[in-house]
Parts: sequence; C-alpha cells; structure tokens
Amino acid sequence: MDGETNIFEPLADVVDALPGAVGIQADGRFVSVSSELASMLGSETDTLIGEPWQTAFDDEESKRLAAAFERTRAEGRWEGRVRATSGTRLELTVSVTDTGKLVWSATEAEDDQFQGAPRETEFTTDPSLATGLLDEMNAVVFTLDHEGRLDRWNGALSDRTGYDHADLDGMPFETLVPTDHHARLARLQTEDQEVELDLCTVDGERLTQEVQETNVRLDTGETVRCLVCYDITDRIEDIKWYETILEMVVDGVYTLDENLEFTYVNEEMCNIFERPASELLGTDPRTLFVDESQMAMAADIRERVIEGDLTTATVEALTETASGERIELESNYRLRHEPEDGEFPGSVGIIRDVTERNRRERTLERQRNELETLDRITQLLLETTRESLKTASRDTVEQTVCEQLLASDLYQFAWIGGREFDGDHIVPRVRAGDDRGYLDAVTGTDDFEQWPENRALRSQSVTVTTPGDEPGEAWPEVAGDRGFEAIMAVPLRDGDAVYGVLVVYATHEGAFGDRAQAGFEVLGRAVGSVIYAANNRELLFADTVVELGFRIPGSDSLLARIATEFDCSITLDGYVSAGDQWILYLSTDEPVLDSIVDELDEEPRVERARVIRLDDDSGRLELVMSSSPLLDTVTSVGATVRDASGDTTDVRLTIEAPTDTNIRDIVAHVQTEYDGAELVSTREYDRDVTTVGRPGGVLDELTDRQRESVQAAYRAGYFDWPRESTAEAVAESLNIASPTLHGHLRKAQRTIISTLIDE
Repeated sequence: MDGETNIFEPLADVVDALPGAVGIQADGRFVSVSSELASMLGSETDTLIGEPWQTAFDDEESKRLAAAFERTRAEGRWEGRVRATSGTRLELTVSVTDTGKLVWSATEAEDDQFQGAPRETEFTTDPSLATGLLDEMNAVVFTLDHEGRLDRWNGALSDRTGYDHADLDGMPFETLVPTDHHARLARLQTEDQEVELDLCTVDGERLTQEVQETNVRLDTGETVRCLVCYDITDRIEDIKWYETILEMVVDGVYTLDENLEFTYVNEEMCNIFERPASELLGTDPRTLFVDESQMAMAADIRERVIEGDLTTATVEALTETASGERIELESNYRLRHEPEDGEFPGSVGIIRDVTERNRRERTLERQRNELETLDRITQLLLETTRESLKTASRDTVEQTVCEQLLASDLYQFAWIGGREFDGDHIVPRVRAGDDRGYLDAVTGTDDFEQWPENRALRSQSVTVTTPGDEPGEAWPEVAGDRGFEAIMAVPLRDGDAVYGVLVVYATHEGAFGDRAQAGFEVLGRAVGSVIYAANNRELLFADTVVELGFRIPGSDSLLARIATEFDCSITLDGYVSAGDQWILYLSTDEPVLDSIVDELDEEPRVERARVIRLDDDSGRLELVMSSSPLLDTVTSVGATVRDASGDTTDVRLTIEAPTDTNIRDIVAHVQTEYDGAELVSTREYDRDVTTVGRPGGVLDELTDRQRESVQAAYRAGYFDWPRESTAEAVAESLNIASPTLHGHLRKAQRTIISTLIDE
C-alpha cells in the first residue's frame, strides 16, 4: 500500500468496526476470533481461541472444510457455503497469508440473515494491543546528555540490544538507530507524540520500537532528554494480520477522517473505483457521487448518525469509475468514536458494488409487474369472451377492455379508435382513465404518421415506445410533460383484417416488457375476433345495411378468368363456409361447364369441381376451394358478398356491411386485393329480414355445422326434385362422411319443422 499514513493507520480500530465476522487460524487452531464469528459458530470468543477449528463443525462438514483448506493453501483462496454445529449457514471466504496462516471472512447466508439490531464486532488480540502500552518493566528507558549521548539507561536496553554497559556509556544515540531512520529523530523533539523507530542490536538485528521523548529536570537543575521505548514487534505482526484481513475481504474497506477524506482504503476499494490508493487517499468521497439527490440524502443520514438517531448507516450512491462506467455502490459505516460538539469524528465502513444486485431486483420487479399484467390480460380475455356471449355490441366489448385495463394501477389511460373515413387521422371510439389533456394537445399536429397507433396499424403488430426514443417529434414532448413514460399500441386483428387499435399509457418506463407485449398481442387478436363475430351477427340481423358496389376491370379473379377463357357470363349464386374451405356455386349462360371443370383441374386453389346441372343453354357448377381471396377479404372485415358476376370486360361486385363498419377498411382491402377496383356506388338502405333470420328465429336454433349442411345441400339442389346432387356428393364437398351429413340434415329438419309448427 502507498503512503506511510496508509500503512500505519490504527488498523485494529478498522477491524474492530468492520461489519462482518473474521478470524485467524494457525496450526489448525483459532488464534483470533471476532465476537460476531464466534456468535455465528455458536460459541464465545474466549472459548474458541486456542481450540481446533473443527470444534465448530460436525465430522462431515469438517472433512469438507479440511479439503477446502488444502485447496486454499494451493490456490491462495477458497469461497463456499458451510453450516456450523450451531445451525447457522455461513458464506465463508478463506485466504492464506505469506506466513501460512488462514484468514476467515464470513457472513450469514442470505436465507439465514440476522433480522435483529446490528451487532458490534470486537476483535480479540494480544492484551498489549488492547491497551497500547507496555508495562514499564518491559520498556527501554534512557536519557541523553546535551550532546545526544547516552548517560543513563535501564537494564532492558542492554538485554535487548546485546551491548555491554561499557559500550553503551557515552554512545551517540544515532549509533543505535539505522541510517534510514535518522530523519525520524528530529520528530522526537518537535512532535508531542510517539515515533516509530528501529533500534539496532549488536548483531545488526532491527527491533521496532515506539519511542516517546520527554524532558526531565534533575534535582541538580539540569534538564535531560528522557526516551522511553516500547517494543512493538508483536504489534507490527498483528498489523500485518489486520492488513491481510482487510485485503482479503471481498468488499471495499475505508476510513474517513473528520474532514470527510479517505485515510485508509484496501485493495478492493482501489479495484472498485479503478484508482490507486495514492489517488483515493485524501479524497472527499462526495466528489465521487454522480446524483446530487443521493448526496443530499447521504448528508441527512450522516447528521442523524452524529445526533445519535442511528448507530450505523447505509447509503447508496451512483458513482463513476476512472474508465467512465457508472456503478451503484452501497456503503455501511459507523463513527470511529462518539462525536464531540456535534462534529463528525470520522468513520469506518465497507463499500460493495450492488450494481448487479439492484439490476436483479429491478428485473424481479419488472417480472412481477409483467406477471400482474399477464394476470390482468387473462382476466380481460375472460371478460371479453363473456361480454361477446352477452351482447352483439362492439362498443360494449371495447369499453369493457379499456375499463378493465384501468382497474389495475399499472396504467394511466387507455382508448380504442380507428381511422376516420375521409382522412388519415385515428379517432377514439371509447376511452377510460385520465389522459391529462394529451389527446386534445396532439390533435392537429403534423407528425401523426409517427404516432405509435399509426405505426401499429401500418405494421399490424404491437408497437411500444417511450417519449425519450422519439426526439424531434411533437407528441413525445406532450406525452413526457404529462408523465407518460411508456406507450403501447395494439392492433385489433382477426386474420388480415384490422378493426382498430388499442392504445395504453403507463407512467413507468418498464410497463410493457416482452411478456406483456405477447399477452397484449393475444388480447388484440381476441378482441378482433369478437368484433368480427359482432359484425357478422349485426349484418345477419340488421334492418339497415350499407351497400357497396365495385367494378373491377380486367382482373385476374377466378370469375374474370372463366368469363374470358370461355367467352361467357358467370355469376356467383351463393357460397358456404365449410371450416377452412369455401364452397362456391356458380352459374353460366353457356353450356360450357364440362370444359370449365376440366380447366379448373389446373387451378391450385380449387380442390374439387363438379357440374350440378347442365342445360342446353346454361348450367350450375360447384367448386370446393382451399381459399378465395374475394371471400377471405370481404368476410374478414365483417361484410358479405351479396352479388358477384363477371364477363369478358369486368367483374361487378356488391358487398353488404353493417352501418357502423369502417367502410374505408373494406374499400382498402378490396382495392389492395384487386388492382384497379373502383367503388362505383354506396348506399344505405333498409332491407327486409324474415322472421327466419332474426334473432331467436328458426336458423338461430341450428348449430354451425347443421347450418353449413343445410346451406350446402340447398345450394347443391339436394332438396330439388329430382335431386341435382346426392347426399354423398354434398358430404364430399363438406369433407364429411355421408352418415354425418344425414345426421346434420335430420336434426336441422326436425329443429326447423318443430319451430315452425310450434309457432
């Protein structure tokens, strides 16, 4: 270590005040044990000193430790967890000194941490070190004349140095002092304190002494210099032990003087701050703080310790190393002695790097929040499903989602919206919570394309952002001013159809982790499916609908290709959704169906094609298709195809949708699927809905499979006389067995007939 002050700091005081448990083992026995280590081992300090270390452990643990000590001597250090016979589990670090002694440093394992008040540590050493003074009989005492020569001395001087009394008589004092210590002699007369000085024996051996000089007035009136020398060789050895202990401690150890400056730092302190001891010594630790609020908190805690409100203190600080890395440190300290007049008397403490610990704690906190979020999302999924069974209203489902989100304290504000029909802005449909004026503040700004909700709709994926990630835009500043630290936008999807966007605002940055995003994606799809079902139900039972007419010139649709290839007009008479397939029923004004079937054998999406009826001048065709871009596109947005026909020039398409459907989305989907598609008409009209189709009507009593079977059989002419299709042919189209089809049809017929007759 650098510097005389650093070496000769009263290290016993440091070890006395050091939180933790330490001990020294030599020749298999304890030679020094702190009271805290003794307590952990279930014994007393006096009882353990001089005893074999095995007395604190059972046979099995002793064997394991003995092997560990062998590794320590070979490798220099060992760390592990042990259990004492007292039942206490210890995190033990053992290091070997140059003299072969083993230094123990222990803390209680985390699951056995002491929960009471802090315990003070006392380090038991030689009694001479506790008192700091030797008995006068063991001290060398001599006087010097005015020329600095020995003229009086006690027997201890001759005994220790080996000089005869005759040799000592008149010997210059400098003769007893090695040359490299001569500079210290002047301090004896100028400083009112002990000076460490070596005395040389007749054989050249150096004896380390603590020397104090006083002036003694003799009866003759003469004043002589009197020097008292105490042998501190044992103390120096103990200091080396203390130094070893402090250097082996896995935490940084330091002392501060009354000016709040480092007077001692161990090697780990230098490692933590990436600075040598010579640079840290004399430094005010407050200059190493990065956060001013933490500095103020540390000053407040220090005042409370001085005033006696606290006996020890713990301070956390963000600091910067020499390489520029920012780390989080925790300091535990206590005062060196009782303060006088309210002044800081200096302190001793330890510092440990808690960056990883705090990071783990933040990770656990984030995971707890994510689990709470997932639990909330699970509840939302249940609520959404329950609401979809109770009501056909999309607004009710959307409002439920927003309100359930705000029932948790994780979020501040939530809303669901969609694009306006005649513009690009997204307008809210429902909302919950306090937006603190955010929506009003951003309305009309020019950067709406970069809003999270816009990006989510464009990408059809969950988008998470924080205001700090979007410099130069208007909305992040507005969000940050209102305390929103994280924003998530979730598209409400069903397949490729998007029915709007859910936007959620949180006041803490880590609100939307990966797990939360995955959960919200599931929620978005669930809400999208509910909206799709609500739209279909609304369309099925609505008295008023919106009719959209499209013209698609020269498209590559199936209708256009058939009409062009065979120079005919072709019409979609109806269709049935059968699981993942579509069954289409087409009619033509030309007797070319057999040729069309042969041609469609090459069509990859057509799984089966058959002629239902063939007349001299027309015919009817059934196609089983794995997919239909037209029907997939239209039904995905909650609409239905009422009419579709094509000829050699174009395809004409009529779509019906509920009145509150986002018409813009329907138009966009059709135009995206078919280049050149043109919206030629839009009207809202009242339609006649028979009692059969109304809620509670006869068709409402059928299951989905029964309804599919009835529709397919009807479209295929199964109920005509004579039959245009057999049950086997219809069953094959539906990809079910013939007996299964018969079962569906008979149950459906019974339901329909019984409902009509009972009415």
